Amino acid sequence: MKTKQYVAIILTTVLMGFAWTTSPMASPIFVGETRDLEYDPDWWWDAPISERSHKDSEFNVNWLVDTYSGSEFLPANLEFLGKWDDGWESSAVWGNGDPYFTGDFSGTSGNWRTTDAWGGGPVYFSIKAGKEFELYYAGTDLSDVEVLWDTLGITNHKGKAKKLSHMTFWTADNPPGPDPVPEPSTILLLGIGLLIAAGYARKRFQPVPVKK
Repeated sequence: MKTKQYVAIILTTVLMGFAWTTSPMASPIFVGETRDLEYDPDWWWDAPISERSHKDSEFNVNWLVDTYSGSEFLPANLEFLGKWDDGWESSAVWGNGDPYFTGDFSGTSGNWRTTDAWGGGPVYFSIKAGKEFELYYAGTDLSDVEVLWDTLGITNHKGKAKKLSHMTFWTADNPPGPDPVPEPSTILLLGIGLLIAAGYARKRFQPVPVKK
């Protein structure tokens, strides 16, 4: 067996093994942001005097959910779960005393996942950076799923993403809506492995032309 054939088999095995052991990643549904509030005359009329458009408060996140114009049905009536503040080692604040989620809560991107303390239900999270925030719907079935986040939509005057100030988590009290479609990372890796195997098999078993 030639060296290239050995390499193909090893690479295929590694990719397929990695595919089966990698946790699926989920891209949440974007709901709204600070600027959606600033540009909405109804919000300016209805918001309490103490409210500010850059605050990811319960009033503001519920306003964004109620006025969301996308095609997906989203759970409403958001309630505060807890938040991570100032990075990974921060002193987080949670409703039951134990963090419901763990992950990367610093910089400009990362991921998070549920812990044993979380009992299920619709989950939202808001990303605060600088004087802006963005709200996302993560879904309901979050077991063994890593949810991606970034601050690429919150930039400074030079167009660079601002670092995370804090991330707040919310839940809803009405029946859950659809879960965001997971990124097919596992399927993609498995597909690459199968394509390599198929290419090798095709080359390996091509009929030898008969000399006349």
